[in-house]
Amino acid sequence: MSSPKKKIKLDHTETVEDHFSVLPHNILVNIFKYLDFKSVYSCSTICAALNKASNENVLYEKVKFKYNMDKNLLMNYLTKLNNPKHFEVQYRFCYNDSDLQEEDEELFNEYVKEVLIKFNEHFVSIHFENCRNENILELIGNCTNLKDVTFFQCKGSFQFLTNLTNLSHIELVQCFISNQAVIDCLERNSSLKKLYLSSNSHVMASEVCESLAKYNINLENLHLAERTAVRPKGFRSLGRCFKLKSLEMSAGLHHSDPEDALEHIAAGCPRLEKLVLYGWKKITDDKLMPILHSCTQIKELDFRDVNITIKSCKEAALSLPLLKYLDVFKCNRIKNNEVIKLQQDFKDIIINSKKT
Repeated sequence: MSSPKKKIKLDHTETVEDHFSVLPHNILVNIFKYLDFKSVYSCSTICAALNKASNENVLYEKVKFKYNMDKNLLMNYLTKLNNPKHFEVQYRFCYNDSDLQEEDEELFNEYVKEVLIKFNEHFVSIHFENCRNENILELIGNCTNLKDVTFFQCKGSFQFLTNLTNLSHIELVQCFISNQAVIDCLERNSSLKKLYLSSNSHVMASEVCESLAKYNINLENLHLAERTAVRPKGFRSLGRCFKLKSLEMSAGLHHSDPEDALEHIAAGCPRLEKLVLYGWKKITDDKLMPILHSCTQIKELDFRDVNITIKSCKEAALSLPLLKYLDVFKCNRIKNNEVIKLQQDFKDIIINSKKT
């Protein structure tokens, strides 16, 4: 029979300060890296050790403002900033302009503006959500060292994008932005590596593809899921982006026949590692064969809701030595027993299907 465990006697005279004072300074700082500013600020009032750790500049390289932060918190946040690199701003979601409460946002905008003006040369990345203030957005144009920009559900002219010429990553999701603003931005950023466009108003997907082939041939990652269709000419032109590693394309609301576009992709993009063709009803087995035979670096294929048969799946498994993942969800021409047999023959490949 095992002996009973000894009970640990706690010294109730110890304080919180006693516990934290014995921890190394760098450990406290590393803990704070996982907390938001509100939590860090609260901790800084507990004891001298936590207060000292809360003042480390490394904690404020990434700044995050949210619409529901109170005035005192924002003021204290500003006092901590010295050399911020990343700025994330989240406004309250508004379905339309009539939902905006200007009085509530006016003070918040002042703090956002102060950060953009004071540290514009420091920022390398910016992430804005639900911003509809043109004056705020224009100030981003002064952050000329930006490499990475993300805008989610923002509305404006986006003319400030023409001032940014060092971008390597652009992400626009559900934004009210003109097609010309996107094209102008692509033209001024020849070093662009990653472009993510999804469900934006007025963006013409085919024209974007043609612009990429003209101005951004060093592009490595493209995600294009706009409401407008990618026409064969636009799709075909992507074959000039010879460094493409990841290509994710949605057919849009209007399905179009890619014609010989995939042949051009196969010939021009030998480094392709990931290919997603979602909802392209007019892509058939024959149209896919050039890709499956030429792009031997492919590791991931996503053919959800594409009009292919098990023939393409078998060819992919046989021709692509690095293939690890194959998605054929909603491919209705592929039968259940065919998927099961393929998975048995190629156990190293993960096959996703509604039939399994």
